[in-house]
Amino acid sequence: MKLSSMTVMLLVAMIGNNTATLTTTAQLSLSTKEATIIAQTTTEATNTTPASNTASTSTTNITTASNTENIKTTSTSSLTTTTSNIRTPSYNGTTASLNVVLRITNMVFTEDLKDNTSEEYKKFENDFKRHMSIVYLSVAGFEDVKILSISAGSIIVHHEVIVRFLYNHGVTIADQFKEALEDVKENMVELSKNCDANSEMCIDDHFAVIAGMEPISPEELCRQNVEEGFQDFFTPEFENGILICVSHCGEISPHFKDCHEGTCQIEKWSGPRCSCPGGDRYLYTDNQCGGRILKLGLFIGGGVVLGVLVIITITVGICLYRAKSQKAPRNELFYETIE
Repeated sequence: MKLSSMTVMLLVAMIGNNTATLTTTAQLSLSTKEATIIAQTTTEATNTTPASNTASTSTTNITTASNTENIKTTSTSSLTTTTSNIRTPSYNGTTASLNVVLRITNMVFTEDLKDNTSEEYKKFENDFKRHMSIVYLSVAGFEDVKILSISAGSIIVHHEVIVRFLYNHGVTIADQFKEALEDVKENMVELSKNCDANSEMCIDDHFAVIAGMEPISPEELCRQNVEEGFQDFFTPEFENGILICVSHCGEISPHFKDCHEGTCQIEKWSGPRCSCPGGDRYLYTDNQCGGRILKLGLFIGGGVVLGVLVIITITVGICLYRAKSQKAPRNELFYETIE
């Protein structure tokens, strides 16, 4: 099928006008996008104080039965994001306690033992702690003994066995605490059996051992040291044998969100989000900055496709018009022949 010169010129003119329109549309779209981005940036700059760009260091205190542990954290001063890692102390442990009540049968209670400032009380306290420290020496994580109360009958001592555990990749804190509880019970049984005339302290077998302050689990440690709203997006992990609380933006996290060329940020209450670079110039096929497409190329490609569709539509229209025009004279000639 041959097209006339006039038809070809008409098509070229239409394609040129269409391409110019598409180019203008793309430029306007990009300009509008850039203006929006500039406006957003200006708004953020107005609402952001200088402190928002400065990393701040804070110290959080965890108080236990025997001591206070300083946990150093590092975070950015931002309303919506925080850093990936919050590290636990270098000693990397937690303190717990067991409550024990026992009866000393070879000593007599006196009123002075009710007064913790009396000389008799202080002497008894020193002797008791020295003796029981030897008894508890084999208890897992044993650190100290603390008397809570003394009462009559012969002498009933309610005391606390303070233990400390290290966070260990192979053994959980709960298992270590359970082991210490069993150790104390076994040692108390042995102590009740080994009493003779030469014993410094004799106890009967009517003792009680119960859990006091339970140790802080790694999961709870992270929740205590991460700001509210971000806690669900941090998990305890071990890095070079050291326990850290790592966000879902951290590569060692089992929930790691890979943002490829973008930046991962933790948004308060909603979790990890990818901030993709060049949002004014590129489109991404997923929410993790994957499948980057140049917007200008997309507009140009769309314009080319649209131009081709216009050419095809016009060509088909011309062909149909010519076919109809050629058919009409033949029908008239047929009717004239019959007449």
